[in-house]
Amino acid sequence: MTAFSKSQVPVPGIGEIHVYVGMPDCQAFYTWVIENLLELMHPSFEAPNPPLAAITTGQMGNLGEAITFLVGQSDRFSAESFVFALGSALTPFNPSALTGVDITIVYLDPNGIVANDRLFIQEIKTTGKANLDYSKALIGDYEKLLDTTVPTLSLMSRVSALKCKLKWEHRFPDAKLKRVEDLAQVVAADCSRIRLLPTLIHDRGSNPVLALSHVMTEIQKQGWPTGCIEAWSISISQLNEALVHMANRRRFTT
Repeated sequence: MTAFSKSQVPVPGIGEIHVYVGMPDCQAFYTWVIENLLELMHPSFEAPNPPLAAITTGQMGNLGEAITFLVGQSDRFSAESFVFALGSALTPFNPSALTGVDITIVYLDPNGIVANDRLFIQEIKTTGKANLDYSKALIGDYEKLLDTTVPTLSLMSRVSALKCKLKWEHRFPDAKLKRVEDLAQVVAADCSRIRLLPTLIHDRGSNPVLALSHVMTEIQKQGWPTGCIEAWSISISQLNEALVHMANRRRFTT
């Protein structure tokens, strides 16, 4: 059972913002997240001692990615046919973050209809500030995929790394890897089967719709196909305090 609800806010001509909030409240959502994280921790992996009074930006991002994965796996991508490739979500209690695309999700149509195949690219930003200007960094995250001057940051480089992960960790056969490869095209406008999921983890006291509408508008200007952008807003009350308590592996009353 999950502890959040979702509503959808249309952004005319571009797509939708999926707004996730705690249900019945943020306390229930926080408890659901921390219980999921603690369930997988080795009993000898001790919590910080003395407890952390603050956390690094890297750990804030790691926890944000873990929260995003838990939400996605429980809602949008709950079916077994969706395959996740994770980065820093796997190390939520580490102080530093990994480089690369935050989360990628692969869907290959089980009936072999390649037109239905999809690659979801999810970049995530986490901020406890009332001002959501940090959301603008998501624009650059997707722009990097199209930067031909830095090949190691390009979409082709990221899909190459994804293929390695799928082959070595998930044991994808070559035929499936070819289908994944075909999802990425050199020109953004040709990437009709890619979906972009710019995601903002923020304090529930902030209003994300204006910020994420701007992000979606600017990303579409990069040349991606119409209808390929789906923004996510995930909020917890008193986010900064909640993340510190989460990093200390404590239950927390929001």
